[in-house]
Amino acid sequence: MPADDVNTAILEGAFVDGPFSLQGEFAYTTVELPEVSNPNFYALYVFGSYFFTGETRPYKVSSGAFGRVHPKREFRDGAGGLGAFEVAFRFSRIDLDDKDVLGGRLNDVTAAFNWYATRNYRVMTNVVRASRSDIDPVWIFQIRLQVAF
Repeated sequence: MPADDVNTAILEGAFVDGPFSLQGEFAYTTVELPEVSNPNFYALYVFGSYFFTGETRPYKVSSGAFGRVHPKREFRDGAGGLGAFEVAFRFSRIDLDDKDVLGGRLNDVTAAFNWYATRNYRVMTNVVRASRSDIDPVWIFQIRLQVAF
């Protein structure tokens, strides 16, 4: 949509206590449009995770982001290490309906199980229920392999 001006405010936060972590973000956007009323949109998510094997999500102050998880006993260590196991849940919502703009609303809920075999290999399994305001919910099953160098 052609806009004269767009302003976005974002509030985010995170909390880590040993193997438990919680984080979230809220974004609010105002849009100035030339020929219709000015809409406001928002999006948010809340994410929580827990490591059954005791690891923690390291936070790097220098980059303002979470770092790589280091399993206490990697799968390849030869001493029976199984890597790190994490369960996670996420709720997210985006609302693009306001005034003359009908962009839709989407909610999704995700349950995840992650296996960190080593600090470089992770297998992520997700089950997502996505629900848009104008259609029936959709279920997504996803498995991904991440290799980080």
